[in-house]
Amino acid sequence: MFENQSALPPELITEITGYLIDDKDSVLSSALTCHTWYNATRQCFYHKISISSKERLETLEELVDENPTIGCWVRILRVSEMHSVNWVIHIPGIARKLPNVRTLEMSKLWQHISHSNPEWFESLSQFTSIQHLSLDRCMFSVNFLKSLVSSLPHVKALSLARTNIDEYSFDIGSIFEVPYDEKDPEMPCLHEPRLEEFSVDTSVFSSCEGVCEWLRTTESVSTLRTIIYPIDSLTSFKEIGDLLVAAGGQLEYLECSMAKEVSKSVYPENGFAQYFKLSHHTGLRHIKVNYPRYTVPLFSALPDPSPLQCITFSIYFKRMAQFKNKDHKALDDLLSSPQFSNLQRVCFEYTGTLDYETVLKKMQRVFKKLVAKIDIEVKMVATKPPNYYLY
Repeated sequence: MFENQSALPPELITEITGYLIDDKDSVLSSALTCHTWYNATRQCFYHKISISSKERLETLEELVDENPTIGCWVRILRVSEMHSVNWVIHIPGIARKLPNVRTLEMSKLWQHISHSNPEWFESLSQFTSIQHLSLDRCMFSVNFLKSLVSSLPHVKALSLARTNIDEYSFDIGSIFEVPYDEKDPEMPCLHEPRLEEFSVDTSVFSSCEGVCEWLRTTESVSTLRTIIYPIDSLTSFKEIGDLLVAAGGQLEYLECSMAKEVSKSVYPENGFAQYFKLSHHTGLRHIKVNYPRYTVPLFSALPDPSPLQCITFSIYFKRMAQFKNKDHKALDDLLSSPQFSNLQRVCFEYTGTLDYETVLKKMQRVFKKLVAKIDIEVKMVATKPPNYYLY
């Protein structure tokens, strides 16, 4: 044993503190252990930096100028309140001082002429280390999104949440930020995006058809490995269907969360099963869905034999009696058939207050044929459900 914790190898201390990044109380406690641990935990405090005004941006620049090492510790840069146009144009100036930032989170970015010009997008290209672009509560046109993504030369993942995307640009001079009927100014596409992950939150409003069309015309259709897409309206079936058709056979992970009001529409007799075009996705290894009883058309659309190795079901239990055996017999028959001979793991992530043993026994009774083939897993993830769960 070591005489004191300061004698631990630095790389081991760094490994330990890496697990504490999201637990500020534990980071503070570790920092008080000794001088060695204090130095190791300092970078946890600068792992994620948030700025929401020109004053905070200037403070960050001064801090990094005094100690450039701090800039090297930043991995996530969150920029919020970006509708305040007077300071947004200065954001790219910090890029070279944060050489290791991997995720750029932009919140309330509303399209405006001052940052719709080529110079602003070209300056964003200084963020050469960005691999994940996350957009939350933003308002802009499809053309603006194209230029924004293409300005980051090495971005691999795009996430959209609570964002309004339209064919027109937005006039943020009006009170309600409604679109005005004018063409977008010329905006450049500096780099061809090669996205590996495309994620959309269920709260994204306005049609994503323009975004899907854009992805289909870029190299991303041959590089996409992960698609996370909500089915929150009947038009969503066509959008994800078109995207699945356009995406090459390299897709490895698909996550679909169905809204309550459209969940029953996936039944074959309703005609929407035709949009699950998965027959050419021979590399698909993992699918995550909610509403197990409505997913037979989705799994039936897979190649035979299916390449699928893992399935994750997200379930909310209000009452155990609502999860009936007869509702899931077709799914049990399908997943235990020779078509799914490669299936190795089925996990039920449940939300609710029921205990683990109760849920596991229920799943074993419902999926008798599947249990005879492989072991199923049960995992509690939360006690309160998202809005789109049914059970």
